[in-house]
Amino acid sequence: VATNTPSRMAKGAVDILRRAGVRAGLFRPVTLWPFPIDDLVPLVERVRGIVMVEAGAGQLEDEMRRALSHAGVDRLPRIERVQRYGGVLPQLDKIVETVSAMEEVEHV
Repeated sequence: VATNTPSRMAKGAVDILRRAGVRAGLFRPVTLWPFPIDDLVPLVERVRGIVMVEAGAGQLEDEMRRALSHAGVDRLPRIERVQRYGGVLPQLDKIVETVSAMEEVEHV
């Protein structure tokens, strides 16, 4: 899950992961309020994990969790974070590494 400029890095990571055979996708909300929960709920029910990609302190994750809670979603998949601060963008290789690590844990 990523929005704005970090979503470009996430999209590149998804392309790399798919070429490696990992079933990865990008949920990129255009608006955060209201959060597009109706589009996210069907996906959350099918995924094994979510990686939040943010250039900030976690506001996107907070909005997502709040919207999921209000929608009555009680089973959340594992959530990992790739966050950077001070105007520095999350790096593509870090996103790939985080998703890959989630895949490895899933197969253990």
